[in-house]
Amino acid sequence: REMSVRAHVLDIDDTLIASTSSSTKARLRCLEFLLSALSGAVEKKALKLEPRLYEIFGWSKLPDLWRALALELGLQNPTDDLLEGALKLFEETYFETLKPLPTVEQTLKELEERSLPVGIISDGDEELQWRKLRSTGLDRFFDPGFVIITIQSDIYSAKPSTANFCMMEKLLGFKPEDIAYVGDKPWDVAAANVAGWRSVRTRQVLEDRPDFWPDPALEIHKPDNVIYSFSELLELV
Repeated sequence: REMSVRAHVLDIDDTLIASTSSSTKARLRCLEFLLSALSGAVEKKALKLEPRLYEIFGWSKLPDLWRALALELGLQNPTDDLLEGALKLFEETYFETLKPLPTVEQTLKELEERSLPVGIISDGDEELQWRKLRSTGLDRFFDPGFVIITIQSDIYSAKPSTANFCMMEKLLGFKPEDIAYVGDKPWDVAAANVAGWRSVRTRQVLEDRPDFWPDPALEIHKPDNVIYSFSELLELV
């Protein structure tokens, strides 16, 4: 699709910020913390259990994740102090290691200098998402009026719903074909395509590693553009 991009709207996790990398580091530290209270013989079992349990509980229920893991590993009646310690360690490690992805800051600065509006459409807890932006210093590039964050469980607004895309069009005052949406997940691309925006899939995190797209890929999941560095956005303007 031939379009002239007049505004960029962005995802947050693994698009602007290396969220998965920090989460992995934080979870590994917590796993070591829990293993220190157990026998070293359960280490291999823990390494297999933790990723599966994380898929169930995730960010939203971290205390339950650590409790379930401790129980699965044979630690009966894990104390509140142990669980609170794991949660505190996770948060500290996560935000200590959280960083913008390469070229993100320079690109946002360049877009600002070109007077091209930028916004955010993200799924997640609003307070947590803003905390990520503030802790990485990226909040300075975004007017809160152009940031839409929807809790992931809201099926009516969370991607691949286009509800927030329609709202953003009104906020920006542009037509769909004037706006590019940048994200790393299939539902990011699907929502942008259905909304009539230019869809840009970033592979900064995946790079040349195996993909996770549906097989066969659905038509609505095919992006208009694929970038491997955030700075490539400047070439799409």
